[in-house]
Amino acid sequence: MKNIFSFIYNRNIWGSSESVSGPGSSIAQTKTIIQELPILIKKLQIRKILDAPCGDFNWMKEIQKNIET
Repeated sequence: MKNIFSFIYNRNIWGSSESVSGPGSSIAQTKTIIQELPILIKKLQIRKILDAPCGDFNWMKEIQKNIET
């Protein structure tokens, strides 16, 4: 399984110009969660998040920016 996903990732098989994790990881596709997750994090006073990566952190980095502002 690791070899399959490494092959896909390393060769950008899904063909996204923004994220090697595929078009579902684009900023446009994740716009709602980027906007809403920081609100939930602040509301619940979440101090730590574990991101068990299965992608290239393309949209998740936007969450960090939104929390810090």
